[in-house]
Amino acid sequence: MAKDTPNFLQQDGDLIKNLLLRYDFILSSIVGALLLANVYYWLLLKVSNLTTIYSNIRHEPVYLWTLVILLPLTLLLFGFNFALALFSLRAKLGVRTQGGTLFGALIGAFGASCPVCGAFLLSLIGVSAGLSALPFGGLELWFTASFIMGVTAWYSLKTLTKRCIGTDAQGKSCWVLPSVNKKLLLVLGITALFLILNLYNQVTKHDSLLVKSVSALSYGQCTLVR
Repeated sequence: MAKDTPNFLQQDGDLIKNLLLRYDFILSSIVGALLLANVYYWLLLKVSNLTTIYSNIRHEPVYLWTLVILLPLTLLLFGFNFALALFSLRAKLGVRTQGGTLFGALIGAFGASCPVCGAFLLSLIGVSAGLSALPFGGLELWFTASFIMGVTAWYSLKTLTKRCIGTDAQGKSCWVLPSVNKKLLLVLGITALFLILNLYNQVTKHDSLLVKSVSALSYGQCTLVR
């Protein structure tokens, strides 16, 4: 068993490299991440917005930077799992291994709120205090969501490794993967563009002050002293 472990790790790494070189997989990951970002932002707008969150936690750098790390990580892992699920369907392997992705995304959805304000999903189950009722202000939800989706991604990769590896005419190991579908690329590209535009419009509409503040930091200003 000990001798087989490095081989499996090498195969998993090789599969990841193959997947990340495919435009359909990359676009699928982007669409998945954008889809979840749109859902989370919609849930956030039910009770608050990004400007309010920033004003409430800007004096808590540990909390702020932990959230800055965990939230994008959750979105990226969901996007990766979304692409794996789509890829598994195309390879006719089913998506039974992706139940953890939805569960992790649901847990993260409970954290899509302001740590001081009420949380929309938490209020639906009777927790009116929102994230303030939790010991770490919701960071534990983001960590749990990332962990679950990380485990799901690892298990899905193992399944793909076992089912999509074959041998060529010379007896060497090779990957038996679905071909790149140009129609699918077009659909994914249009979907990604729509999700980007929708998220941009929502952010500029509900968090215009925060957008202006970020823009002001991006472009340096000078003052003439006479």
